[in-house]
Amino acid sequence: MKYPLLALEKVASVTNELLILETEVDLLGISMPAVAFYAGSELNKDPTNWWAPNLKALRHLLQVAGFKRVKIVSGPAPFLKRFFRSLKGTLGKGNSFFESYKRDRVVVHAWKN
Repeated sequence: MKYPLLALEKVASVTNELLILETEVDLLGISMPAVAFYAGSELNKDPTNWWAPNLKALRHLLQVAGFKRVKIVSGPAPFLKRFFRSLKGTLGKGNSFFESYKRDRVVVHAWKN
């Protein structure tokens, strides 16, 4: 999404009760709301990926868009799993350990009521 809050507001306008969202999250070590911006193809080599919020920012974005309750139902992976997955990616594929470690995918349920 190039404009994540606008897109979530549009989704909220056509959601009757429950939104199920799967998305990339980044900046997992930051406790305040924060969003990573990708100007090119830094996120999964896809130039159409623009943003990845951390968990707190994701909750706030959904709430501002009109969802009253937000629950993370899957992810991010626990510390050790992300650590070893990142280490394997660094050794096997030359990926950046830190870039991989601070990212993951999550599934979120958000309710209008």
